Amino acid sequence: MITVTINDESRSIENDTTVSQLLALLGLKNDTVAAVSINSVIAKKDRWETTVIADGDRVELLAFVGGGC
Repeated sequence: MITVTINDESRSIENDTTVSQLLALLGLKNDTVAAVSINSVIAKKDRWETTVIADGDRVELLAFVGGGC
């Protein structure tokens, strides 16, 4: 297990977890997430399947939100 910070909340996840696996773990679908930043660097969406999150990483998830007037 490793410890990462996801949207300012500390969380333990399995070693070698990819961005796509993290989203699934959190119950998020790839098409509802607008962007993922790892240590202030945007992870390209076409690489989410292969981008591995490391111990101590700070991950920020930005999701689409519907609504309006």
